[in-house]
Amino acid sequence: MNGYNSVDVATFTGNELEILDAELADLGVTSWLASLITRDLKEMADVISRLDAVKVQGMKGIHAEGPFLGSIPGAHPIEHVIPINIEWIS
Repeated sequence: MNGYNSVDVATFTGNELEILDAELADLGVTSWLASLITRDLKEMADVISRLDAVKVQGMKGIHAEGPFLGSIPGAHPIEHVIPINIEWIS
């Protein structure tokens, strides 16, 4: 999920992920993935590092929706859609 209510997982600050996790638990959600839409590789890496450092009970991982999307990116910003980069993924 990209977020819920006022919390965006890509731009969270402070304890917002803990708040998000608690709100989801109140709704019966026991597990979720933090999903990121395509952005600049440096920004993606920074957000992934920030998310990885936060430990909340329900968040089971990180799902990157790009930037390696091919020629039909849907709603993703086309300027950040790039060919696969195996070194970046490793």
